[in-house]
Amino acid sequence: MNQAAAAEARHAAFVTNRAAMVSAAVGGLCFLGFMLAADQLTRAGWLLPQMEALWQPHAVGAQAASQLLPELLLVMLRLIPGTGPATLLLVTLVTASIGMAILHWRMRGRGWSLLGATLAVLAVAANPITLILATSGSTLLITAALVWMVAVSFDRAARVGDAQSLISIGLALAGLVLTTPAALYICVPLLVVLPVGLREARDLPSAIALFLLTIFPALVAIAGIAVAASTLGEPASAALQRWVAPMHGVEALVNTPWHAAVGGQLSDSFFQLLLWCLMAVPLGIMPFVHALIGRGQEESLAVAFLVLFTAPLAGALATAQWHMQEPIWAMAVALAFAMAWLGARVLAGWERLLVLAVLVGGAFMAWQPDWMWGEQLTSQWWSALSGYPLPPPPSGAELLPVTTANPPYTPRLPR
Repeated sequence: MNQAAAAEARHAAFVTNRAAMVSAAVGGLCFLGFMLAADQLTRAGWLLPQMEALWQPHAVGAQAASQLLPELLLVMLRLIPGTGPATLLLVTLVTASIGMAILHWRMRGRGWSLLGATLAVLAVAANPITLILATSGSTLLITAALVWMVAVSFDRAARVGDAQSLISIGLALAGLVLTTPAALYICVPLLVVLPVGLREARDLPSAIALFLLTIFPALVAIAGIAVAASTLGEPASAALQRWVAPMHGVEALVNTPWHAAVGGQLSDSFFQLLLWCLMAVPLGIMPFVHALIGRGQEESLAVAFLVLFTAPLAGALATAQWHMQEPIWAMAVALAFAMAWLGARVLAGWERLLVLAVLVGGAFMAWQPDWMWGEQLTSQWWSALSGYPLPPPPSGAELLPVTTANPPYTPRLPR
């Protein structure tokens, strides 16, 4: 009996390792595609200035307190002999490829066939959002990874309700707070849905306990930011004023075409971002389909709400406060939420076919001119990748006059 159990364990390990090897091969294939795109961007002369700007130490030390994880990563990379701006590109290429391999492995573990999972992952890799994140060297990929962790943890907490998932939500939110100043706008819809989506929040005391368990690490991170800002020579009141200021006090990032078009407008920016999310990440609709078929459980509907609406709502709130430099930030959040749901759900056969069609359709629609290619950053990325001239700027958008207070804007990926 023991020998049979040992043989079964060895067989299970072999199957798991074999699936992991196949997923690693798919990740390697994605790496080749990302590398070819990055090579074209480098040859066109667009990528190197972007990476050089990201590689430079932060201009104001106090601002680094709210971007601790990206700054720490850059400091560690600079300590390695022989590294330079191109190292950031290698990091994002490898990280994005590992993410594709993990997605493939999780899908295979949830009933997807080898062909279906491979085609789905390749469709995700061909999406321009993924390509921009993978080929830019931007630390925005860290934000996307942490958002993915928040979404996976919340989904597990909604379905299982264990303490581990709640702690994971708190740690991921704390990591987000230490990564980007705009993390607050991701927390807002999450806090609204939290008591509805979690199984254990059925009365006021349990809801308060769950809030404390999930939000306390983020509060500690915010307090740490204030302390770090003080040690860098900026009092807490000045740090708060800096956060409230447009683009958190970085004047060179205020005068953007996105701000000129919808800056300070909540509803217009929300519907614009929602439209772009539905074009590039139409998978966001599938959680609602899955929840309605599952008789509309509150937990499933809460997860569906987060997957579809968190990114445009967070982006709109940030835009209304002049805190989002480029809409690619919201697109990265939308993609991370959708991929977290995709890798966590066991779907029926017809649902998998529909998901595959939606992923392919999203990758196709995102390459159409009606997507956000009129934005300055994405249009320059597209021009460098394809060799075609820039499309005209969005109609009706007028930049602020270039003055000392409103310096000319140079497109840069979010740090």
